[in-house]
Amino acid sequence: MLRDQKIGYFSTQEFVKFDPRASAKTYGKIISIIKILNPIRSALKQPIIILSASRSLEHEKSMGRTGKSQHYYPNGKGAVDVTCKPEKLEELYNLLLGCDKISRVCIYRENNFIHFDFKKSDHKKYVYDGEKWARV
Repeated sequence: MLRDQKIGYFSTQEFVKFDPRASAKTYGKIISIIKILNPIRSALKQPIIILSASRSLEHEKSMGRTGKSQHYYPNGKGAVDVTCKPEKLEELYNLLLGCDKISRVCIYRENNFIHFDFKKSDHKKYVYDGEKWARV
């Protein structure tokens, strides 16, 4: 395991709960994501809780997934599931939508969390409508 780093509001260990043997390359992606999240956390003026970020292939398979998720950092560009106080969720969603480095954002209002990732590289924003990703 690489050494935990605190960068602004976040610790790298928050991002590897489901990937205990994360590689140096994965930690590099995490540090980049933290640098994107810090100004969003500052604007929100509330803590952002990392629910899930990097996941090991073993974890993905144990959940019945294929391992092709953006959460599997060795194959993907990185994905993060976050939450905050329910009354701030819409504001967090809008801040994430406004970030030009994030390509896809999906809000799960009924479960009080947001998924975002970096899969698309066409500099467009995509949101999930419950059935498919659509460009906005």
